[in-house]
Amino acid sequence: MVRGVHMVSVKDCIRFGVRGVLALALGVGSLLAMTAVTAGPVGATSSLSWSIGASPNQAGSENHLSGISCVSSTVCTAVGYYNDDPVLQTLIESWNGTSWSIVASPNASASQDNYLNGVSCVSSTLCTAVGYYFNNTTSQTLIESWNGTSWSIVGSPDVPGYSNALNGVSCTSSTSCTAVGHYYYNTAYQTLIESWNGTSWSITSSPNASGYNNVLKGVSCVSATSCTAVGSYENNSTGAFQTLIESWNGTSWSIVGSPNEPGYLNNRLFGVSCVSSTSCIAVGHYINDPALQGLLIESWNGTSWSIVASPNVSGPDLNGVSCVSVTSCT
Repeated sequence: MVRGVHMVSVKDCIRFGVRGVLALALGVGSLLAMTAVTAGPVGATSSLSWSIGASPNQAGSENHLSGISCVSSTVCTAVGYYNDDPVLQTLIESWNGTSWSIVASPNASASQDNYLNGVSCVSSTLCTAVGYYFNNTTSQTLIESWNGTSWSIVGSPDVPGYSNALNGVSCTSSTSCTAVGHYYYNTAYQTLIESWNGTSWSITSSPNASGYNNVLKGVSCVSATSCTAVGSYENNSTGAFQTLIESWNGTSWSIVGSPNEPGYLNNRLFGVSCVSSTSCIAVGHYINDPALQGLLIESWNGTSWSIVASPNVSGPDLNGVSCVSVTSCT
């Protein structure tokens, strides 16, 4: 199950799975084990293929990777967590163009669960990973930074008194990152967005749709003044989940109208990739019940979001997407 993919070119991509790390490296040949967006943008991938690459696991434990970011074909970072019985601990792996290796990563708590869900690298010496850890009975945000030598925990704010979690992050420079997630307020989840200015993280005001359980899963920034975040919210009247898309203009976040697959109760978005302020792709799924579900892909043209035709594979989830141009997404 792929959670997030950031790539630098069509021929240089990494994809991965869970429950024992599985890395897939993209090369040249026939198309294998790959889902490509084929409209608005168009995936120009017919001459490419995937192959399984060896990747390490922490011994004797379940290993999960949840996010990845590559700055070149020889520099990638993947993040997640592993089961260090009886608790979960952070897991970070690094690609040097030849092989994957586990990199030491800190935990906010050695006695409670720690998760990393997303990562964004702007160079080989600057990466940011986000997630959450448990502090007694509530979860708190967890942000870690790579300086080219080691990972360290960076202080991050939480909405006081509530459970907080970060699910995705996008950095455009050493002084501009955006992380998205949710916090639990009274009886429902609310959106949580945090911003990095090169010195510290702060909570940025973010809107919620008129309903319960607003959650942001992914974010993509093309500059310090242009970001798109995606997720879902629960409709008050029907109890169904509907797509949620928010946009940053450098001053404030606002909800942008987004379509839902007609006739299906639940629509969720998990990942987004923008190549400019006028070109984005978001991915997820639509579902009525486990027997009736399909891929959900939406496209932004600078004015509105629309649903893009996608393969109707039974029982799928699309959890991450990366676009390198308006005509090439994976």
